[in-house]
Amino acid sequence: MAASGTVAVSAGHALAQRERAGYALRVMRGDASDMHLRATTQQQMVHRLGVHLPLLVLADMEVALGSKAASVVDLYRGPARLEAGTAAWRDWCRAVRASDAVIALTRLRPSPGILSAITVRIFRDVIARWPPSRDQFRLALGGVELDPRGELPPLDSQGIEELMAFFGLVELQRDRLDVALARLDLDTIRLLSILEHDAFEAPGAEDLARLLAILDSPSAHDVVNFALELLPSVMESRSAPTARAYAVNGYRGLTRSGSIDDLMLTELAYDDDIFLQRFVDRELFYHDRERTRDNEPERHLVLIDATAGMRGLRETFARGVALAFVQQLVERRKTVFVAFFDSGLHRRVPVRAGTRAVTYLLGFDQGRGRDYDQAFRELTREVQRMRDETRDDIVVTFITHGRCLVPRQAMLDLVEVCKLHGIFVLPRGPSGEVGEPPEYAHLLSAWQVVDEESLSKSKPRLQAARSLLGVSA
Repeated sequence: MAASGTVAVSAGHALAQRERAGYALRVMRGDASDMHLRATTQQQMVHRLGVHLPLLVLADMEVALGSKAASVVDLYRGPARLEAGTAAWRDWCRAVRASDAVIALTRLRPSPGILSAITVRIFRDVIARWPPSRDQFRLALGGVELDPRGELPPLDSQGIEELMAFFGLVELQRDRLDVALARLDLDTIRLLSILEHDAFEAPGAEDLARLLAILDSPSAHDVVNFALELLPSVMESRSAPTARAYAVNGYRGLTRSGSIDDLMLTELAYDDDIFLQRFVDRELFYHDRERTRDNEPERHLVLIDATAGMRGLRETFARGVALAFVQQLVERRKTVFVAFFDSGLHRRVPVRAGTRAVTYLLGFDQGRGRDYDQAFRELTREVQRMRDETRDDIVVTFITHGRCLVPRQAMLDLVEVCKLHGIFVLPRGPSGEVGEPPEYAHLLSAWQVVDEESLSKSKPRLQAARSLLGVSA
């Protein structure tokens, strides 16, 4: 099942060189050049993580982990010494392809970036002991440009030694590799494949590093499980687009765009040629209707408290609800951003196709202490910048706890430039009642309280989240 032959390895990312040695692949239902292109893409991605693997290994792993290529026929043209050494490697690749984890992974159809992170995670113990070259950025397996249409050049002796060393490490570490494969976080991969598949077609080094950290993080896994429970309710509650609603008084002015029903009748007095020219040049006048506030365009900024007080169940709940909430807003075709705050406001990340906002939500870990006064003053400046970018209304929703004490003046300045909604996770008081939110809550456009004790059990936590999002089970 696995491919074998001569090998290509690019020079290191730090040296920004592209050197390849040849490898032989014959696909029963495909094209060798297409396989080479996909493997080279994988190689470029793992280079961004400072990892340098042979092109043959990446090509074989793409097939083993569920490539679209249904069947690959081994075609060997190298020295007999290398042919004998690849037998154990091919057996392991076949075992990987037949494993339960990969069968489940194949159904998820992970994107190239996710596949690269999975490959690096599986080979982590092998990578730590390889390559034997003194310069890890320049292996002997390079130096020849590969032309898929031409003859494939053979490996030199040093290249064979390096490849044999890799295969030998795989054979020695096979038990650890099997454990790493069995421990793949399929839930996280499922969530990313659903929400961010296109975003990992060509990820950067920071995105790949964060993805690797997420795959190893128990706390991120808890958020993923919670989000996967919550998302079906959000997606099933999608409503069909409804007709626009207008205020009773009708028109409020003139505009250069609109429907034919709103066209000024005087525009029809022009000759046909002039009318069409004015239409093309967008010079026609239309009556501008007075829309209700519900239909005014909005930009949403979802904020999550990243201070130490949000660790544990609070963090899991806040990030899971935020992830479902931004997805709900995206389904409604809203413009959405997410950000974290602690001693200041971290950068806002847009939530749209091609971005990695979900990865950012799951993998953020840059706590800088706590200074709510500074954080909300920076938020006020950020909202003012967002208002300068557009005339849309700004709606800010923040998720925090009862100790998020913001000075009154900072809150007054903020509510003047945006609609502010608060979600507070609060413990029960001595009387058994859920605590009261901070004193500034009455300044907010809306606020909600979540009982902290409900977060410890799955069903009450899910009910609390659905209540916040306004969806049913």
